[in-house]
Amino acid sequence: MKPVRIGKIVGTHGLAGNLKVYSDAASLSVYTDCGPLWIREKKGVDPNRTFRVLQVQVHKGSVLLLRFEGITDCNAAQDLVGGIVFADQDRFPDPGDGYYYWSDLMGLEVRTEQGFSLGKIRGIMETGAYDLLDVAGPNKEYAVPAHPDWICDVLLEEGCVIVRLPEGFLDL
Repeated sequence: MKPVRIGKIVGTHGLAGNLKVYSDAASLSVYTDCGPLWIREKKGVDPNRTFRVLQVQVHKGSVLLLRFEGITDCNAAQDLVGGIVFADQDRFPDPGDGYYYWSDLMGLEVRTEQGFSLGKIRGIMETGAYDLLDVAGPNKEYAVPAHPDWICDVLLEEGCVIVRLPEGFLDL
């Protein structure tokens, strides 16, 4: 099992136990099709307890409304607020050739074609056209576009991403 964060419970909605979840997932199907979910990092909630999603819908932007089996009122839902929602990445569908889940890229070292290490991926930002890799180096931070002109190769087994940078990029 490979637990991966897919969201954070940020509030309740209504009296029937619905939860507001800020989603880190690109698709609603992660909540319903990838087996049971876990809520971790929440005092008083058993991190091994599984939750089955009965209903998921978009609320506003990246905030979803979730209804879990067994959470039937506002008080039970309130006990989960602040928890982090996890799914088993081993149950995710194959992303396809040349595509990766963000969780696979987190922590990978980013190197230039010449072998210079920029640092490690600490986050990914959605910008509309292409995502940006938030790379933290020892003395500098970089925002590297996840664009085919910039990304040469993703070597998951070696733990790195090889990038082609335009001239002068490292001087910015």
